[in-house]
Amino acid sequence: MPCEPDIRTVPLHATAGCPPPEASFRALRVAVVYEDFAAGRRAQAAWEQVQQLLGTGLPAIDASWKFDVLRLPKLRQIAAEDAAGADLVVIASHETASLPACVHTWMDLWLGQRSGQPQSLLALLGATPPEPDAGIPLERELAEMATRAGLSFWSLPEEALVPEADFSALADCLPRVSRVSTAETKTPADV
Repeated sequence: MPCEPDIRTVPLHATAGCPPPEASFRALRVAVVYEDFAAGRRAQAAWEQVQQLLGTGLPAIDASWKFDVLRLPKLRQIAAEDAAGADLVVIASHETASLPACVHTWMDLWLGQRSGQPQSLLALLGATPPEPDAGIPLERELAEMATRAGLSFWSLPEEALVPEADFSALADCLPRVSRVSTAETKTPADV
C-alpha cells in the first residue's frame, strides 16, 4: 500500500508522497544538517520521536553536520555522501527565506550522489509569517527541490512543538529494519 502523507495531521506538513516501506536488514540511516545548537536539538528531538514510532531497539546510524562546517569543501563532500546514503535527511534552521550558499552547494552535491533509493526530507524551519497566506518561502523551495529529486517531503514550522507533532506518516515512509543482527538470526544449519 503506498504511503500517502496525511496533510490533516497538523502541524507536520507533507507535500509529497512516499514509496511503500520495504523490509530490510540494515540500520536505518539519518543525516542531519543544522544551523545552530537549538536547531540541532530540535532535529535530534524529531529524530528520537520518529525512532520511537518505529520501535525501540532499532539500529540507526546518524550523521550530524552544522551549517558552518559545510563551508569547508572536504567536509561538505563527506556530509553529502552521508546524506546520499541516508533514508531520512533533516534540515534544521531558524530561517524562512533562504539557506546559506554552502547549504545549497551541499544539497546539490547530495542530490547528485543519490543512488535512487527512497529518501525522505524533513525540514524544520523558522516560524510561519504572520500573514497566513504568505507561507514559508524556504518551505516551498525545499518542497519543489524534493519533488524534482523524487524525495518524500515533510516540514514543521518553528512555532510547532516537536513533542506535539505527529510523525507517524513520516515514520511509515521509512524502511523497516530488523530488531536483531543477522548474526543473531543464524540457524544451526547455517553454521
